[in-house]
Amino acid sequence: MVTRHTTDLQSMSSSSIANLYVMDQDSERSDLTEDLDDEDSDESIRSTRSTSTVHSTYADYNDLELQALPNLMGPSLLDATSSNDLYMARFVDYDLEFDEIDRDEDDNKEKEDVKKQKHWEGETDEKPAETTVRRKSEGSNKMSRSSKVKGHSKARMEPLDESFGFVSGLSRLDLDDVFLGDAKPKQGIGSTSKKKNTESKFWARLNTTLLILLGLISGMALFLILSPYLFAIFQEEESSGLGDDTISLLPPTTGEIFPALPARVEITRMEFIKKQIHLAGLSSLEDLEDEESIRYHALRWLSLVDDFQLPVNDPHLTERYALAVFFYANRPDISKAHSMGEWHLNRRSKQWKGWMMEKTVCDWKGIYCVHDRLVEFNLTNSNLSIDLPPEIRGLSDLVILDLSTNEFTGPIPDLVLPNQNNEGYSGLTQLEYLYLYRNQFSGILPNSITHLRSLLEMKLSDNQLSGKLPHDWDLMMNLQKLNVARNSLEGTLPLTVQTMVTLKVLQVQENKFHGPLPHLAFATDMTMLYFGQNQFTGTLPESWTSMNELKDIIVSENKLFGTIPIEYGEALHNLKRFSARVNSIEGSIPTEFGLLTRLQHLLLDHNKLTGSLPSELSRCEHLYSMHLQGNQLEGLVAEEVCELVSFKSLAHISTDCETGSITCSCCEECF
Repeated sequence: MVTRHTTDLQSMSSSSIANLYVMDQDSERSDLTEDLDDEDSDESIRSTRSTSTVHSTYADYNDLELQALPNLMGPSLLDATSSNDLYMARFVDYDLEFDEIDRDEDDNKEKEDVKKQKHWEGETDEKPAETTVRRKSEGSNKMSRSSKVKGHSKARMEPLDESFGFVSGLSRLDLDDVFLGDAKPKQGIGSTSKKKNTESKFWARLNTTLLILLGLISGMALFLILSPYLFAIFQEEESSGLGDDTISLLPPTTGEIFPALPARVEITRMEFIKKQIHLAGLSSLEDLEDEESIRYHALRWLSLVDDFQLPVNDPHLTERYALAVFFYANRPDISKAHSMGEWHLNRRSKQWKGWMMEKTVCDWKGIYCVHDRLVEFNLTNSNLSIDLPPEIRGLSDLVILDLSTNEFTGPIPDLVLPNQNNEGYSGLTQLEYLYLYRNQFSGILPNSITHLRSLLEMKLSDNQLSGKLPHDWDLMMNLQKLNVARNSLEGTLPLTVQTMVTLKVLQVQENKFHGPLPHLAFATDMTMLYFGQNQFTGTLPESWTSMNELKDIIVSENKLFGTIPIEYGEALHNLKRFSARVNSIEGSIPTEFGLLTRLQHLLLDHNKLTGSLPSELSRCEHLYSMHLQGNQLEGLVAEEVCELVSFKSLAHISTDCETGSITCSCCEECF
């Protein structure tokens, strides 16, 4: 195809080519003059121009003699041809296509625009008038121009070498199309309807792009939210057993045992939980931010490592945190490593079975739930030797707290605290049974302990508590059993104790209390009074006779004096044990004690009792032991009493039958 066109060019003389170029230059000058005259008109219609139809002609000039070419083309092109480089002549004709309407036919112009708009919008099948475009005729040596189209054409030689490059913005047509006249002009984009159609496509594509971007952003956000749960699902459940040790090292896996969450998720979750814990009054911000404290380790484990991954607004979150602190307080040696996910509890551990596992706390050892409410925390006799962390009050639904028979040290923490608005208390407000006996708790009892208003039983015996008892015992309107025996408590019993109506058991023995014994006139359901081994003074209160259900009266080893009220024998029909040994009680044993038919133990040794042993005691058929030595009793022990020994109901009787003036034929021990 190129060879045929090259032969046509070779057949042309140099003068013809020169005339062609001069003709084109004259045409350009003519067009330029016309363009200057119609400058204003061109500005108004330039926005509606259609894309120019490009006609290009390439020819090989290696074998063509161009005699007139040096004067026309300039020295640069001549130098290129002289060096036998391959060039192609490119004749470019810019036929600018647009609708030219006669100035005198304004009405026709408006009609033509309307037709065009309707045609492009598909409202009519009628086609608008086409712009006349004149193409180059095959074999012609001139480039003609349409009389209705303004424009300009120029011939230019362009090198094929890449160092020169082609003129940008020009479309090169196939040589066959150029010479055979098959090149078709491109449809113009200058019309208003075409622009609207293009703009609508642009906005449609923009909307699609925005929707795709929005979908991607939503997907990323959803992934960030769900990533903690996805990590928990694919988490390795546990390590293989390594023996009976409480803690075992997990075997290495592919990467970290607990994959790190995205930083933004970590910070958001930890910060949110930290604020919740602080607002609940469980831990201070200083402890929660101290990376060496067990509180920080518990917070980190709960936020990032815990497989269970409770939602941050779950009401059981504070319970899980409180128990995590309790665990780390018992195992501070591994708290940091465990909170980093580097240690894992062995399921076969007996002491901490189920603790810190990917399950609800209701499945942990020592924890019992009712309808998903943690109601009992019982780790009695578990060999625990720590300070009881105050975070224990985070178990707000707790009903029973039994940590007895361990080695807990330090003071008993505040189990309830006043709310920030000073309206009510928060903490273990539902607690009914508090068992902390047989430990090594020390210090004074917190005043807040009397605000456990739901408490029914409080057993704090066998510790190292000191100081005075709190004053506001009257706030505990439901308390039935109070046991602070075998401590180092001192002072007098608060007067509010005497106003406790619901109290049934009061055990304060083996302390350093002094002062008179409380009257307890309102505690009509009292069954046990233990005041032994203190420094109480005064006499035995007659008001105790109102406590008809009383079974035990223990006032031994005090500094009591006076006589035994005879009303005790008349009113306390349920009495089983009466111990007033090692005091300074005077007088005789009331004969009315013979009415205490349920009496089992009568311990009156080492007092200042006088008189004889009443024979009426033979009515006490359940009497098991009677200690009367260390007194000033005299006379003969009645045979009716000795018959109780023969019938093996009275197993032990002791008097001063050896050194004193009393005679006893059935006494097991004589002093």
